[in-house]
Parts: sequence; C-alpha cells; structure tokens
Amino acid sequence: MWSELRERFGFNTRRRGILGGIRQAAAALSRGGCRRLWIDGSFVTAKTYPADWDGCWDPTDVDPKLVDPALLDFSALGRHRMKVKYLADLFPSSIVEQRTGLAFVDFFQVDKTSGTGKGLVLLDLTAWMA
Repeated sequence: MWSELRERFGFNTRRRGILGGIRQAAAALSRGGCRRLWIDGSFVTAKTYPADWDGCWDPTDVDPKLVDPALLDFSALGRHRMKVKYLADLFPSSIVEQRTGLAFVDFFQVDKTSGTGKGLVLLDLTAWMA
C-alpha cells in the first residue's frame, strides 16, 4: 500500500523526492495495465540519502501504447530520460540482465556485493493509491 511505503521509506526530503518518482512511474505503468512494480536499490535500505531507485515491472497484459514511452526505451539516451523523469532505472521484470543472464525480477533479488539473496518491495498497482 502506498501509505506504508511512504511511511517506511519517506523519512527525509531526498527520500520524499524519490517517492515522487516512484509515484509517477506507478501511475504511468498503471495506465498501461501494469499490476505489479518491484522496488529495489539503496532507496529500500537504511541509507539516508539514496541517489535513486531501481525497479522492474510486470509486463503481463500491459498495453505498450498506453505506457509512457520513457519507460520502454532502454537505449542509453532512453535510460537517461527515464532517470531524469522518474529518478530510476526501470525494466520489465522478464527482460534479462546481460551480465548475469537473470531476468530483472531475479537479478534484483541478489545482493551485488555478497551474492546472497535479498528481498524487494512489491507495490500492487491495482491498489497502490488506496
């Protein structure tokens, strides 16, 4: 639920700014029919001033004509636009991360430093504004 995410992770001005990016991305994806958005990165840690957030979204039944094109362009320029607009690197959950060969939903569940498993925050977009 949105209020839980805001309460848990929006404890300073920088984090509330990032929450704004998450809210915009969630709204843009929801308009296209997306039902789930996974949130990762230093934003979902105790880090006081994270630079951004990372995430992936479920492309099942999503109409790409209804999704912001900035969320569908994974070129260097497209990713820059996404970062500026949403403060994030976002990918469809089923796309494979090139270096590891893992789908992004799995890639984000592995700690980059230790290689151990970790959790993600799942935002249910069918009820995210509730």
